[in-house]
Amino acid sequence: MKRCAGRARVVAVLLIAMFALAGCPAGEPVTGEKESAVSADRNAELNLRLESLPNLEQVTVQYVALTSRIAAAVTEVVPELIWEEGQRVGKMSCPGELAGSEGFVISTTMLVSDVPIPSDKWAPALVAAQTIAAEGGLAKLTVRQDQPDNHDVMLNGADGASLTFGSRKAALISMTTPCRLEDRRDS
Repeated sequence: MKRCAGRARVVAVLLIAMFALAGCPAGEPVTGEKESAVSADRNAELNLRLESLPNLEQVTVQYVALTSRIAAAVTEVVPELIWEEGQRVGKMSCPGELAGSEGFVISTTMLVSDVPIPSDKWAPALVAAQTIAAEGGLAKLTVRQDQPDNHDVMLNGADGASLTFGSRKAALISMTTPCRLEDRRDS
């Protein structure tokens, strides 16, 4: 079992690299170098907008549960899948229009199966994943790879949340929460 868990971690790291590189256009900065500094007034406006939304801890719990539900739905289509927890990337600054706010996104623990999704079961597995993801507001589909034994899609929500779902040498489900403020209550 430990050998399988170690192998799952190696596969997870390889899949992260594969899927991450597939989504990065050549020559584009990956650190936000093009974005100009955000004024203090703009930061306050962004933070005020985020204060009206559920906090980061609340949405993280929701998205972890959503990831588990997606894995269960895909396993109904492909019973031989055995999902294991892979790498957890963790907390990152908000991208895009919310960059400069005090908010963060969480890349939740990814789920990895050493068993890939067979090409003949990819379409129904994707439908199962899309159905559950849509319940969480992740409905915009972007297909990054769709070849036999090489599938990689993203499902995005209007609020910036995203799900990566793919299968090549292994299967992967990875979720990133929308940008939210951390719980500021004193513990």
